[in-house]
Amino acid sequence: MLERAQATAAVTRETDRADPGGNPRAQPDPAAMMGVAGDNESETAAEVDHRLRTEPRDRAWASTAEDGLKDAVRAAVDQGAGFSIKTVRCLTSLCELVLSAATPDHLRMTALQLGHRISGMSSFRVGQPESETDGSAVVTYRLFRQGYPAPGE
Repeated sequence: MLERAQATAAVTRETDRADPGGNPRAQPDPAAMMGVAGDNESETAAEVDHRLRTEPRDRAWASTAEDGLKDAVRAAVDQGAGFSIKTVRCLTSLCELVLSAATPDHLRMTALQLGHRISGMSSFRVGQPESETDGSAVVTYRLFRQGYPAPGE
């Protein structure tokens, strides 16, 4: 829950940067990233998992979105963040970003360190950090492309 609260604080700050087309960069909607509560939560997670397994890849957008996520992580690391990208994969309506760190403590502030750097997404959901067998930790972001509704919305 703390990670979600931190994420909400991070995405409420707007930037005045523009995308390459000159349009203002959309920041994720903090209300949308809080997820769906109650019985619908497992249905929503199942829908996202299904999309990740079956959705085709929009090559032009997905490549650009992946590069943007890599740039956001690189910028956060340059500012002292203690995590790195384990995997990043974008399809048509969503991306999955898995971050890795030496300990779960290094993942606690990811939303604050990344939220304002991510553009082109309407919302994102952050999983809880998980410990790996080697003692390191990972956290998974599911980011939803602007103009495509996230499951449960």
